[in-house]
Amino acid sequence: MTVTHETPMGPVPTHAVEENGWITLTIKPARLPFRVAISSWLLAIIPGVLVGIYTAIRAPNSGGLFLVTGILAWLVSGWIVNRLYAAYHNARRRVQARPFQVSTMGIRTPAGDLIPVGQVYAVKLGNAQSGRSIAFVGAGITAGVALMGAATLDRLATVSYTVEVEHGGHETVLAGGLTEAQARDVCAEVTQHLAGNA
Repeated sequence: MTVTHETPMGPVPTHAVEENGWITLTIKPARLPFRVAISSWLLAIIPGVLVGIYTAIRAPNSGGLFLVTGILAWLVSGWIVNRLYAAYHNARRRVQARPFQVSTMGIRTPAGDLIPVGQVYAVKLGNAQSGRSIAFVGAGITAGVALMGAATLDRLATVSYTVEVEHGGHETVLAGGLTEAQARDVCAEVTQHLAGNA
């Protein structure tokens, strides 16, 4: 069974497979907001310009070679920076790469640990960005940059919901990097399968 949730960033599927009484949930996290993705490409302009200038200085009579090398450097560094940005933000959003399993016997976490149903205190919705704040210091450009940072955190918060299980005095993240609607659906599905009501 595959359920697809429509978000402002596109469809986000949740895939569930049943085998021997265990439901394996594979949840694709929501994509990062466009502003976060585009900022990595804008940052990569710097090495592109530097390589273009270096080429123009080293080979002044090469025609448009400086432009070609600058664009190539921008594309390569943009791809690298974009991957690093995505990895950094996905870690902060607590994205889980592996699926988890649920049955009336308990929950198998993405790490493979078994939490017996009797030890599950709660399945709850969280947000990996809650509690983060930005200090507004100064005026002018400094305050503007802080304001843009706060706006970016607000956008990230919309795709940073987590599904967590409380057990034995611990909290374990089952899935992360979700929209609120998707996280609520996953919470409901986990609760139903634990109770055997699915």
